[in-house]
Amino acid sequence: MDLPHICFQCDDAPCAAACPVEAITMDEVTGIWHIDRDTCTACGLCVDACPYGAMFMEPEGAYALKCEVCEGQYCKTICPSEAIVHQA
Repeated sequence: MDLPHICFQCDDAPCAAACPVEAITMDEVTGIWHIDRDTCTACGLCVDACPYGAMFMEPEGAYALKCEVCEGQYCKTICPSEAIVHQA
């Protein structure tokens, strides 16, 4: 069963600290950590470093993935029971 993996947006971001190519950076305006998929080498060190299990690899192993706080828009589209709704 697929479950949402919520990123806690850590202040110290162990995932970013573990990334050897600095592919995980914080948006200074929103405070949200983002992954640059073009820079990511899919080494998996960020996945190992996340203390919450919120990092994982893209299904084909091309890059790392995590929740980037899209307000549930992605999770909403893949939820098989339509249980996730966006509330304004």
